[in-house]
Amino acid sequence: MTTVVIPEGSPLAAEAPKPQKLVKTTANKKPSKPKAAPKPKKAATKRPKAKKVKAGSTSLRGSSVVRHTASSKTSSKPGRRGVRKDGKPRRRPGTNPPSTKENGAYGKKVAAARAKKDWTQKQLAEKVGFSQPGIANIERGVIGASDEAKKKINKALGIAA
Repeated sequence: MTTVVIPEGSPLAAEAPKPQKLVKTTANKKPSKPKAAPKPKKAATKRPKAKKVKAGSTSLRGSSVVRHTASSKTSSKPGRRGVRKDGKPRRRPGTNPPSTKENGAYGKKVAAARAKKDWTQKQLAEKVGFSQPGIANIERGVIGASDEAKKKINKALGIAA
């Protein structure tokens, strides 16, 4: 980029615009916005209480039929927390039945041996290298322990294989 300097006495200097100074006057000030009055607070509206319904009954909500169960909130959406997609109620955490009789029997054996040594599930988990929820699932029989896991647990608790 090239800068051209125009001498003051030349005819081009008269044509060149001169920078103007901005003087603040009331004419070129921006008008200020008037402050709005504070909005009045709305009165608190109470939500209508939900109607109690019997478990096993059905009702219409909008354009769909809702099946009410004892352990669920009423909802027309599938997969809501209280009801499984197949319509059966969900179980509380920690109440799943054993996956097989073998897993259930081994879990009872582990729980009894652990209780005999006065260990918590967390203490056993630290000694074996598992998590506490993992030990809990093995004791409930929800998951089956692998052969390697059974060896570690049996060795820690002194259970004969």
